Amino acid sequence: LKQVNRDILLPDKVPDTEIEISWTVDEEYLSDRGKLLYTNLPEGGVDTELMAKAEWKNWSDTFYFTVHLIARPYSEREIQVQQVKETLKKTVAEQKEKQEIILPRQIENVRIKYAMEGDGKSYTLVYVLMLILILLPLIWRQQQKKELEARETQLLAQHPGLVNQFMLLLGAGLTVRKVVERLTEEYEQERKRGGKKRYAYEELCVMAREIKDGVSESKALEHFGKRCRLLPYLRFASVMTQNLKKGAEGILAILEKESLEAMERRKEQALQLGERAGTKLLFPMMLMLGIVIGIIMVPAFMTM
Repeated sequence: LKQVNRDILLPDKVPDTEIEISWTVDEEYLSDRGKLLYTNLPEGGVDTELMAKAEWKNWSDTFYFTVHLIARPYSEREIQVQQVKETLKKTVAEQKEKQEIILPRQIENVRIKYAMEGDGKSYTLVYVLMLILILLPLIWRQQQKKELEARETQLLAQHPGLVNQFMLLLGAGLTVRKVVERLTEEYEQERKRGGKKRYAYEELCVMAREIKDGVSESKALEHFGKRCRLLPYLRFASVMTQNLKKGAEGILAILEKESLEAMERRKEQALQLGERAGTKLLFPMMLMLGIVIGIIMVPAFMTM
């Protein structure tokens, strides 16, 4: 306690007991937590007294400790900071009567920049929320576009199978209405068993409900083609509508031709999807190549 140049630990209780301690210190040189106020300490140090009051149930006692506090040696940076503070205080004091105060741009080797004191408010969260609000419509549109592309890809893939099913069932003697009812029943049973959603058959279910609600078969077929929004389905709906108006003669041959064309389109679509997948894999492959080159070259440079 004769040479104290760092913060003092002031415990608030005695370990392994219920004795509590409260401290009284000279607040000019020490904080109530024992932190030294170095700037207030004189060069030669100063003697001060700590008072500890210990209490337990009905017992209490007071203890006094004389402590000699000395300022610890300052680092070069702390000395520079202190010099800057003193110079600025002196500059402000000398010009306090003037209308305009000229502050120094450099003190010895230290450059000084000035800024207005902030109000303590942070607008980061506001900016982030504004950015999210701006980006949300763009993200939503991009997501819609992806979903629409996935729907169209699936519709094109399902078109040949749907045409074949219509061709087989019409060839077996079923009417268009019966074909639609049978296909939708099979699809709904498949969905109940946990089958995947298929957009072409979802639109077929809508068509079946329209027919049940009293819409004519030709109108329901037109609506089916328009909802699918793809040329193969529009052509298929047109062929089926003509079949209803002119009779079933030659419909199987037309559907067979449509089926063959649909299969060709599906092959082309599969090739396009394969090319896209190859393009997407190009970046990971280049990344892996870079990693392999790094694994080979780094040890070679380290051994040089």
